[in-house]
Amino acid sequence: MSLMTLTLLAFLVSSEIGIAVLLGGLLYAIPQWVFSLLSLRFVGAEQSVSLFLSIVVGFTGKLVFVAFGCALIFTRYPGVAAGWLMATLLFFYVYGLILSSILIQLPPRR
Repeated sequence: MSLMTLTLLAFLVSSEIGIAVLLGGLLYAIPQWVFSLLSLRFVGAEQSVSLFLSIVVGFTGKLVFVAFGCALIFTRYPGVAAGWLMATLLFFYVYGLILSSILIQLPPRR
């Protein structure tokens, strides 16, 4: 289920819930994109130290982005439905874990 589909369904219920779902999804997607950019720059055993350091930097950057995003959302939009925002963030986090585990089990392409 994509973020836009979930947001449209939430907007059918209430505009406040729709905004919270959209912000929660973006709060997951943008830091995940930054993490992927920072952590997946190096591949191979000969670059294992660089790979490890880039994963640490990427994960730290992801945590900082999520914390900064939460602070920005909750100070800028104090009336946001925090429960729906956090539920959406958790939903996409679990969804990403499930998809990652499925992709890891697929046989490699030749």
